[in-house]
Amino acid sequence: MDKKVNEKQKVEIGDVFKLLSNPIRLNILLLLEDCPQNVNEIVSKIEGVSQPQISRQLSILRNANVVNYEKQGKKSVYSLEDPDIICIIDSSIERIMKMDV
Repeated sequence: MDKKVNEKQKVEIGDVFKLLSNPIRLNILLLLEDCPQNVNEIVSKIEGVSQPQISRQLSILRNANVVNYEKQGKKSVYSLEDPDIICIIDSSIERIMKMDV
């Protein structure tokens, strides 16, 4: 694979890793890998994190075009817009598991 990356692309790669560096955002993405969910469903599955914190992180993920949402009545249901992000997470998990052996 040709790994010639220009400066703009290097910044974009760094932005992806910054996005994934927050444990709350990482948890949200892993939950959305399974199925679309609304904020309350996400809050109920991430212990010790408030609804405003979840909403803030969802906003960041939306602005980065990683998740999207659809209004269903009064609720917003979130889903992955960029499923490739899960490949990056999975690769990172595999690396960490290897290091822990």
